[in-house]
Amino acid sequence: MSKDEIRHATRTMVAHELFRLCYYTPGDNGRGVPAHFEGAPGVAKTAFAAQFARSVGAPFLHLNATMKGEGYFGVVPVPVKRDDGTTELQFPVPAAIHEMNRLGRGIIVFDEYNSTPGNMRAAMLGTLQERVFGDVQLHPGIWVVALSNPVGIGTHATPMSLPESNRFVHFKWPCVSTDEYFQYLQDAAVSWSSDSTRPKTEYGTGLDAQDREVHKKFAAAFSASIVAAKQFMPLCFTALLASAGTKEASKDAENALLVLPTKNAKNTAAPFPSPRSWSNTMRLLATIEILYPADGSVNVPGGVIRGDALQELKQQLQIAVIEGAIGEGVASAFLDWKAEMAVPDMDTWLGSDTAACLNTVEFDVARTDRTLVILESAALHLVSQPPERDPFVKRAAENLWHVLTKAHKQTESAEVVAIAAGHLIRGAAAMNVVSRRDYGLMTKVSQDLIRQVLPSATMGNANAKKK
Repeated sequence: MSKDEIRHATRTMVAHELFRLCYYTPGDNGRGVPAHFEGAPGVAKTAFAAQFARSVGAPFLHLNATMKGEGYFGVVPVPVKRDDGTTELQFPVPAAIHEMNRLGRGIIVFDEYNSTPGNMRAAMLGTLQERVFGDVQLHPGIWVVALSNPVGIGTHATPMSLPESNRFVHFKWPCVSTDEYFQYLQDAAVSWSSDSTRPKTEYGTGLDAQDREVHKKFAAAFSASIVAAKQFMPLCFTALLASAGTKEASKDAENALLVLPTKNAKNTAAPFPSPRSWSNTMRLLATIEILYPADGSVNVPGGVIRGDALQELKQQLQIAVIEGAIGEGVASAFLDWKAEMAVPDMDTWLGSDTAACLNTVEFDVARTDRTLVILESAALHLVSQPPERDPFVKRAAENLWHVLTKAHKQTESAEVVAIAAGHLIRGAAAMNVVSRRDYGLMTKVSQDLIRQVLPSATMGNANAKKK
């Protein structure tokens, strides 16, 4: 598939990949990030969710408060007699919940979420936040997703409150073309079989091959996302002001950690920056880097994509994630900023010979943000590697200390280099103490630089505090 085909005919493809992305992203306390998909009635949101569950071999539970009673949501207390004659109140749940917990895997869909009555909506929020359904603690391998019709179209649909909205990453469901719709039906027919709703045997542990790949690489990718977000936050606040007008902000607003919409905002369900939404953004962006590598390929409905077409799909997903978690107007600013950073692929860069490694990057005094992003990302990439990559870490650490020395000379800034050096020093100490591994982070080159950098950085910070 060409790049133009990806750009102009991938609305269903992006929706499919957003489902896949949210499902495989490790959350704070279990599988996935809580996603809210909003789209017009009849565009196959629920059918698509069921088909996706079949494609990953996960049991599927569809809950619609406008069709099922309170008892199905685990909010109706039932008195149960104990053996000692006393009575306790329990909150029974559907049998499917127990089956999901047994398998360690499943997808729960709250359909027509914004039309749900208040008491059941509160229970749904409890499931999203605490991962508790009725009296049952959900297995970490279960993902919860919400579907809604737009306010004004859905039956008795009401906007979300700010705290409620902030629990989700929000995505707009596409209105598909006729060709895309029939392609969807054909794919569904081909993939269907009489036992397709049953979990596959290899999913008994709750993890499949894709899960294991993401978990193996997530620490390094998540660290890189954190570094980028930390440097981008000041620019994010400017982008929000430019795109959405005046904001009522907290005292940390200059860093865009928390920016609340104004009280007269048209749509209270709109995403906004908060510690929770930033965390979801960084997790999703990290998983995008793993699932869509520049030199890889991806099987999607309609074919296999790679090269420029894959990068186009990747960029569409990044835009959808940032706009869905942080807000409109931020995504393009972030992608432009990230392109300016020109951060090299860490394995390729640090794994090359020392001369090639040093020649790959130059450090500009005027672009401290770029220097920080590259050096800190490199250091965190090394300290987050698993034990089986120790030979690579030893070679890469030697190169990185040479790079830090070069950055120190070109920028004449001890503070900039000290952050990355500190990560390497702490990483080496932690690994040596915990596992007695010869982690290879400290080298002969590091000793001279540490003596130059750390005292200067410490004095610089002390002087800054005095001022």
